[in-house]
Amino acid sequence: MNDVIEAKPKTVNYVPDPHDPEHYVPLINRPGEFVWLPKRELKVDHTYQRVLNQQVINRITQNWNWVACGTLIISMRQNGSYFIIDGGHRHAAALELREIRELPCLVFELSSVTAEAIGFLSANSDRKQIGPMAAFKAELLTGSARALIVDELAREAGRSVGQPSDKTHLSCVSAIQRYARIDKAALRRVWPLVTELCLDAPLPSWIVHALWATERRMPYGQSLTDDRWRARLMRAGMINLERDVRGAVALGGNRNERTCSAGIVTAINSGLKSGKLRLREGGMR
Repeated sequence: MNDVIEAKPKTVNYVPDPHDPEHYVPLINRPGEFVWLPKRELKVDHTYQRVLNQQVINRITQNWNWVACGTLIISMRQNGSYFIIDGGHRHAAALELREIRELPCLVFELSSVTAEAIGFLSANSDRKQIGPMAAFKAELLTGSARALIVDELAREAGRSVGQPSDKTHLSCVSAIQRYARIDKAALRRVWPLVTELCLDAPLPSWIVHALWATERRMPYGQSLTDDRWRARLMRAGMINLERDVRGAVALGGNRNERTCSAGIVTAINSGLKSGKLRLREGGMR
C-alpha cells in the first residue's frame, strides 16, 4: 500500500482526548485495499466496539440490500487476522443469511488496536443520520406511501417540500408523516383549513398538530370543516390560535394532543355565549 501520510507525532503513551480532533487520525494513514472476505473470518474486538442492537440486525437481515451494505471497514492485524472497524451490524446480519458467504471489505493495515479504535471513532463520529428532507426525496422516488402523502398535501397547498419554512415551502415533513400514520382521514379533513390559515405565510407544524388533534376529538357527526367552526377558526386567525395553543400547553405542562386541542377550542369559543364547542372525552374516532 502506498501514499503514506504521517500524522502529527505523538508519544507512545498518547491518550486520545475526545475533544481533540487529532485523535481521529492514525499514526500511519494509508489507503485501504478492497477485497471480498469470508464472513466467518471477520472478528470483532469488544474492547472498543459498541454493543450491537439486535433490532437493527433483524431489520438488516429481513431487508438485505447490497447497496445499503456497501463495504465494511476492516483492520488486518500483523498475525493476518481481520477485525471489523465499521460494519458490525451488517456482518451480524450476514451471519444469519446462509446465502451470503463473503462480504465486500476495505482493508487497512493499522499499527495497533489503538489505531483500530481511532479508525472506529473516525468512521462514526462525523456521520449524521439522514435528515427528513433527504429521506423524503429518496423515499418519494421509491413510491413510499408516507412520502407520497406529504407530496400530495404539499401540492394541494401550492407548496414544494423543502427549506426554508416560508410561504412557498412545506418543511414539517416528519410531523405530517406521523399524523398520517396515526389518523390519515383526520389529517386530510383539516388540511384545507391549514392551508387557508397559512395562506401566503409559513406553515408551521404546531397548527397541523393542533387542528389534527382537535378534529380527532370533535363531537360525532361534526368536523372543524363545518361552516360554523371553520368561520370561527378564520375569525380567530393564526395569531390568536397560536396564543391560545401556547397558553394551553403552558397550563397543561406538555404539548400533547389534548392540550393543543384545548387551545384550539379556547380560540373557537372566544366571544361565544352559547353553543360553544365541546370536545369528546372518550377515545379518538
